[in-house]
Amino acid sequence: MLDEAPTGNFGTVHKETDHDVVIIGSGFGGIAMAHYLDELGLSDFTLFEKADTVGGTWRENHYPGARCDVPAALYSLSYAPEWSWTSTYPLQPEILAYMQRTAEREGVTLRTHFLTEIEHAEFDQDRGTWTVRDKEGNSKTCRVLISAVGQLNRPSEPEIKGRDTFTGSVFHSAEWRHDVDLTGKTVAVVGTGASAIQIVPAIAPDVEKVVLLQRSPAWVFCKDERDIPVSERLTYRANPDLMQKQREELYEVFEENYDKYIAGTKLNIEFQEECYELIERQIPDPVLRKKVTPDYTPGCKRILASNEWYSTLARDNVAVVTAGLEAMDGDEIIDSDGGRHKVDVVVLATGFKATEFLQPMTVKGLDGVDLHEAWQGEPEAYRGVSIPGFPNFFVMYGPNTNTHNSIIGMLEAQARYIARKTRFVLDNPDQNLMVRRAALEGFYEEMTPKFDKFSWSGACQNWYRTESGRVINNWPDRTRAYFELMEANDDESYEIVPTLNASEPANCEPAE
Repeated sequence: MLDEAPTGNFGTVHKETDHDVVIIGSGFGGIAMAHYLDELGLSDFTLFEKADTVGGTWRENHYPGARCDVPAALYSLSYAPEWSWTSTYPLQPEILAYMQRTAEREGVTLRTHFLTEIEHAEFDQDRGTWTVRDKEGNSKTCRVLISAVGQLNRPSEPEIKGRDTFTGSVFHSAEWRHDVDLTGKTVAVVGTGASAIQIVPAIAPDVEKVVLLQRSPAWVFCKDERDIPVSERLTYRANPDLMQKQREELYEVFEENYDKYIAGTKLNIEFQEECYELIERQIPDPVLRKKVTPDYTPGCKRILASNEWYSTLARDNVAVVTAGLEAMDGDEIIDSDGGRHKVDVVVLATGFKATEFLQPMTVKGLDGVDLHEAWQGEPEAYRGVSIPGFPNFFVMYGPNTNTHNSIIGMLEAQARYIARKTRFVLDNPDQNLMVRRAALEGFYEEMTPKFDKFSWSGACQNWYRTESGRVINNWPDRTRAYFELMEANDDESYEIVPTLNASEPANCEPAE
């Protein structure tokens, strides 16, 4: 709880606040943010985490087969290289253990209030402070507030008619019921996204039957996945430079894949042909082949990686139904075409509420303005981190910062940037830093035209866009462009909001 301080001595607390900095969330974003604050000597911060351990999405998603689709050598923190990965694409427990070890080593765990969900945050201009309040009503104050709750942290479940009549078990993939034994059962999996393509191959050998409800198929490619022998791991341990070289090479490979998401490019066309060939090789049945072949340009939806997907769909005990889930009735589910299927378990691999940034938390800035009311369903932030009207407040993995490359690099770039801004705020107790609205508008004026060339701005449905069709999740450029942007001086983009009871007038300009 908020009134139960973590143990440890991490510097002098600001005389008018409980902490200089509060970070909400302890996934990769929160862990990286803590590191870069420490690096600048900004040691008086604390984290609040709704669960009982660090880990973010890798704590929440523990379904069978869960693993990252970016190689671990790249999907890891640059300052915490790991030589002991057992696979090029390790499973979820290994990634979570890595995060926990890193958090422990960096002192993040000691600074974290666990089982504490923040529901309200409000800025007080009279004092130049933020107050955060948890669900139990306990509160703490700080000068700088940083949200690191991410984009993929709230499961999206469809409204299902007759769900209360279903006699079997129903759960979301991010809320996996390990107490439900699937052995010998008939299992319906709803969805064909990034979770489903890992779950279905993992459970298919053990269940009686899988009924896969597919509204639209995904573009899927094979990945260079292999176990890493002990001798190779020990070589990495003895030669850290070799690990760094591998990371850099992988980064360049993923960066080159940028063109894959742009309709009509050579790489986009070649990728489509490769996927066609993969379907031809792994699915001999022409009827099934037609079902699983997308009718949209690669990149319009998230491109997925799996070496077992198509071969699993071709199994005798897997049935692909080209319809969504409409209703439940006793021991049956009813698809949107009216078909009935008798099943024991329903797994909702239906994704997350990715466009509802910072929900359900209430955040109020200057003059009590509510962030969600200000956004009106169309979240936006300068460089993905700063919002006009909300001084000393920063967002990690905010609007338009999702990427085709490893998200870890984006998070670290944001953490370094936010740490520098935080240092300015803490060095100037009577001044509060807020991005100018003109800077936000200029940022979007430059960025928005870049969306048009991407496949994910096309006609297909995806989780990157709001109901109006506006893309609010993805970054429309190479990650290198974002890194350069976040390192560039942007003092002129911010203004000073004075603390109203300050003894001296505000006359200082922000500095990097």
